[in-house]
Amino acid sequence: MPKTLRYHHIIFTCLLIGGLYSCKTTQQLSDEITQTQINDDFSLSLERTACYGRCPTYKLSVDAKGYVIYEGKRFVENVGAFHKKITKDQVRALIHALESADFWSMKDSYDEDGVTDLPSVITYCRHKGLEKRVINRTGAPKAMDELEKQIDTIIGEKGYKIRKIAK
Repeated sequence: MPKTLRYHHIIFTCLLIGGLYSCKTTQQLSDEITQTQINDDFSLSLERTACYGRCPTYKLSVDAKGYVIYEGKRFVENVGAFHKKITKDQVRALIHALESADFWSMKDSYDEDGVTDLPSVITYCRHKGLEKRVINRTGAPKAMDELEKQIDTIIGEKGYKIRKIAK
């Protein structure tokens, strides 16, 4: 990728996740993301579960090389299995977002008794030998809610191709 295009891509990614880091400059964010290490064991998934209404239901997964698998289930534009590849800078931005939200210190589950019609968001990550799964139905810290939105934003909804099943 040409250096100027790469720089613009980093700036774009920084702007996407800039909400949590409003006190930092775009250059500082760009530098932090560029320095973020991607270990070979990195994988991340985010799943939005069903509710009694029309909640979007899907799962997306990404690995260290940027391969994304999206499985649209209900109330989404793309129903079925799709794939695409994101850039290394986007993978770095995901890792940076996880670290900035302090994902590893989150509780395993956020829920309240008596609440029955809310969907859950299940976020799973493996990185640097650590594994963590957080189920967020209600009551999570704002940082967790923002992280889920960032994951969706960084990976994006565009550019998917139908995933062919090997026979």
